[in-house]
Amino acid sequence: MNATGPYPLFRSLHRLSVPGSRINEDGIGLHGRFAWVIDGATGMADEQLTAGGSDAAWLAGRIGEQLMKLCGNRSMDEALGRLEADIRSAFGEATAHVLAIDDHHAPSACLGLIEAQPGKAAISASRAVSWET
Repeated sequence: MNATGPYPLFRSLHRLSVPGSRINEDGIGLHGRFAWVIDGATGMADEQLTAGGSDAAWLAGRIGEQLMKLCGNRSMDEALGRLEADIRSAFGEATAHVLAIDDHHAPSACLGLIEAQPGKAAISASRAVSWET
């Protein structure tokens, strides 16, 4: 963590995310006072629903993109609340062509999010996220 003025911010010293298979379904990121790790889970369905390398890769990528947008001046709770709504909407748009999606079709991921605050660290419990329509 790098204290820049009165506000602590994270800075990247090194990042590495190596896929366990040919497609990386994980992600890492940081923005301002937030840092996160995303662990996408390979789906159980035979058919792919989204345009990503896999549905889990699509989900991990979308979560990372949205966190970069949301973790500016919002609190952790506001960012997570907005993230869930944004991802649910994006998944609905990405799968509008699919007639029915069962629980085993929807991609899932685990998110670990930390927020640096002056004089303390507030850590969000990891949240498992999955969506169904």
